[in-house]
Amino acid sequence: MKIFDRFFIHLTFLLFTLFSAGTAFGASSDIEIPLPAELTPALAYLLSLNRPDLPEPPDFDGRRIEPILKFIRSPKENGALYYADASLGASSAYHEVEIENSLAQILQTVYNPRLTGALCSPNSMRLSYWTRVNDGQPSISELREMLPRLERPVIVRGVEHEEITPDAFTGAYYAYDVDRSIILFRRAGRNLLISLARQKDRSTVGKKGLILGPDKDWNYVYTGEKGLDVFGLGWVSSYMFDSYSILIYDEMDTAVPRVKLAVFKWIRAGWKGINVVRRHHIFSGMKRHASAFKPILEHLRVQAATELEAAVGDIRSQPLEALRRRTSHSFEALKSRLDRDHKSDGVKLARVLTDTNYLERLTRREMVSLLSVEYLKGLLGKL
Repeated sequence: MKIFDRFFIHLTFLLFTLFSAGTAFGASSDIEIPLPAELTPALAYLLSLNRPDLPEPPDFDGRRIEPILKFIRSPKENGALYYADASLGASSAYHEVEIENSLAQILQTVYNPRLTGALCSPNSMRLSYWTRVNDGQPSISELREMLPRLERPVIVRGVEHEEITPDAFTGAYYAYDVDRSIILFRRAGRNLLISLARQKDRSTVGKKGLILGPDKDWNYVYTGEKGLDVFGLGWVSSYMFDSYSILIYDEMDTAVPRVKLAVFKWIRAGWKGINVVRRHHIFSGMKRHASAFKPILEHLRVQAATELEAAVGDIRSQPLEALRRRTSHSFEALKSRLDRDHKSDGVKLARVLTDTNYLERLTRREMVSLLSVEYLKGLLGKL
């Protein structure tokens, strides 16, 4: 066997071992349960609505997803990991969480172009923004106003750009575009919103990111260097090959208010075309996302959301050099906190900041997102 072939096999085994070790949010669930078979055609139907080759928004038939809605509203095995069949050729997982807020307020916060897309998912998304909304459709900001008078489904389609935060185990972060479809509708007297995403092409190569301090503090550094932040694998060129997601916001009660968010997700990622993602990686990532998403949305009711929107608007209006100064001050304050509580992480940050070009490489959009998250931390008492 050639030396390279032996090395390739060894590396593949090592990658599988590393990725199978679990993340900061735990290893695999003790119980893994396949989704009921009757969900398969309903999930396939939803994914088919998000094809970019469709010239116009397709007609949406809520009756065809009744098995999904029935499953979402049914009791689940506590702590179990539910997963879809292998028809998409990617690992999958399901997760749900209840949010004590109204769908109208969620629309005002999550689907608000005046806020940065990563604000509600600061431990999952560095950047998230629409690059195109197809012609002849409502704008994203109009969805909230349409909710009270909703008579028929409203569909918005376009393209979003996303860049994720460093993975909790490998430290890698990726950027990619997704075809996105939003469906707002009412069924059986309940308001629902569906968000469909399909990754357009292979992601950018994985780059080394740093998680500074506990992940719950949302402090990340993006080095721009290719590779994984894992000893011996710093040089690996990893990619996200494919990803699909179905998010369903089901407004369970308008009086309380209360919304259940159900997420079905598929990911295929790794090295040299080999998928090293397993169900429990996706499940852990979903729990990681929910650990920030839920408390943020429950805090950002009308007054706090309005305050945040005004603050983000002020940050966006700053000249570029003013943004760099504010970002520099933010890093200095972070280093002081890390030196006090997590000395080794303060050293890591100092090492990055000794590169005088680090701040210069940050784009306006990246600095606005970072400073907006810092403001949000203040609102939540995390500083």
